[in-house]
Amino acid sequence: MRFAGSEKKVRAAHQKLGSQDRGGSRRCIPVSHHGVTDVTEPTDFNKSSFLPDYSYWCNCSFWTPEDAVGLALGLEPRALNSSHPEHCLPPDSASSYRNMLEVVRRAVHCGALESPFGPIDFLQWTRTLKITIDADLTSEIEKVIHRIEASKKPQSPRRADEKIILAVAIAKYGYDPRSPRNAAAGAIADDCERLNLKVSRDTILERLNQAREHFDVQLPDNGDD
Repeated sequence: MRFAGSEKKVRAAHQKLGSQDRGGSRRCIPVSHHGVTDVTEPTDFNKSSFLPDYSYWCNCSFWTPEDAVGLALGLEPRALNSSHPEHCLPPDSASSYRNMLEVVRRAVHCGALESPFGPIDFLQWTRTLKITIDADLTSEIEKVIHRIEASKKPQSPRRADEKIILAVAIAKYGYDPRSPRNAAAGAIADDCERLNLKVSRDTILERLNQAREHFDVQLPDNGDD
């Protein structure tokens, strides 16, 4: 499903709105919230006001239908008059905005798009209905998805082992990651040998140094007991 807010038409709208009208008609003013009413027709609008801050919007916990539709068409929601888009946009772009906004509002009303919905919810909904949205918006939401997926990946066994080694060395053997000289490696090597688990001091020191580089250790404060 395509709304005439395709990328080419949106870019054309940007160019048209970037030109200045010397006829003296009133401009559409960028606002931080929806609901501008005291405007007439698009004239000398600064086209930079239409460029969305995708990073900001994709970090928002939820979107309103007006937010989602503006971004889907490659437009900054805070620069639009959602009640009267024709005050800011050429007729074809304003019509695309109205049509898509109606579709989104109906989806929210019937529960097809649960409210409140976030960027990922909106992307999944558009893909289900095969609705084409701004490519830059899609890319930015996918980055968010990848970050979330990466944060959920299970920790590698090697990193878990390093945490254990570092914790034991600090808590039981007095290892100080901040000091270039440590007796901890030798003490650990001695205990390993007594337990018939021989490991060289150099190997232990190497593993401790590797673990130290991977983690920001908070050393216990022993100043006041």
